[in-house]
Amino acid sequence: MNSTAILRLLDEQLAQLTQLGELLILEREKIISREVELLEEAIQNKIVLLDQIQTKDQALAPLLSDIIIEGEIKDKISDVQAKMQHCQEENEVNGIMIEENQKMMNRLQSMLLEAQGRTRGMTYDKAGKARVNPSNKGVKA
Repeated sequence: MNSTAILRLLDEQLAQLTQLGELLILEREKIISREVELLEEAIQNKIVLLDQIQTKDQALAPLLSDIIIEGEIKDKISDVQAKMQHCQEENEVNGIMIEENQKMMNRLQSMLLEAQGRTRGMTYDKAGKARVNPSNKGVKA
């Protein structure tokens, strides 16, 4: 395969990575706004795009192993790698945001259960999480 075809494939992969970057921004916005349905849609779109990027990468690998990588091809590969690194960092940030949101929701749930447990019996399960015992009506004097 000639270098023009390889450059075309690299351009397509760069376009896909740009689209992935945009999806990651959308994903972050949906995490912040807690729009669960739209977040799920963004995640599904991200998965499809990641599969396409991986397929393109697998198609490029044998082509690149047969040539001396220099000049414009080397520059495009550097661009693709930089864009991929940026997308990985953005994805890690989104993952951290999801984990932090989950921790906050768990704390809120515990606080609500604790408040509810003051009026009804509250117990703890094996994992140490607070649970309200609905059969325990509390102590009556």
